[in-house]
Amino acid sequence: MSSVVDQHMWKIFHDHIIQSYFSADNTKVLTKIKQSSNLCF
Repeated sequence: MSSVVDQHMWKIFHDHIIQSYFSADNTKVLTKIKQSSNLCF
C-alpha cells in the first residue's frame, strides 16, 4: 500500500516540477512557438 502512495506522491511532485519549469520558461517557449508559427504558416 505504501508503494502506491509513494508513486502517487512522486507523480504530484514530478508534475509540480514540470509545471514550475514550464511556467518559468513560458515566455521563452511562447516566443519560440510564435516565431515558428510565423515561419510555418
